[in-house]
Amino acid sequence: MPRPPDVLNLVAWLAALWFAAAAVLLVLVFATSSVRLHWTTDVYLASTVLFSIIAFGAMGLDKSKAGRGKRRVSELALHMFELLGGWPGSMLGQRTFHHKTRKVTYQAVFWAIVAMHLVLLAWTVYLWKTLPSASTQAPEPAVATEPASDEPTMVIEPKAK
Repeated sequence: MPRPPDVLNLVAWLAALWFAAAAVLLVLVFATSSVRLHWTTDVYLASTVLFSIIAFGAMGLDKSKAGRGKRRVSELALHMFELLGGWPGSMLGQRTFHHKTRKVTYQAVFWAIVAMHLVLLAWTVYLWKTLPSASTQAPEPAVATEPASDEPTMVIEPKAK
């Protein structure tokens, strides 16, 4: 009988996709002139990429130290990495290293942080749709042409900003 699909593995794959999308968008923002986002979105993407890498490494380090009985990475530090944008890396670290997956208090805080980031992401997407685009902000000034006859012409001047 086949095993039912593991929902957390699906969610971890979605987190991995979000991490990859954030990394690609960040590269596009800085490498090309065709993609321009608001600076706050750039900062959020950079934070997601940087702190995901740190959170993934911290999960692996904590798991390694737990197995050897050494001083571990505090849960507060792990949660701070998640809060600063590293929740995809933390989720991937939990699934990869099988670490902190059964501790209920840790998982409650972790999922609250994920929910907060998803609300923040939804709000950002909402703002993308409601803010005017660059093409509608500055209309091109009208160019006056020579009249074909002696009729008076009307020249439209652009508005001063």
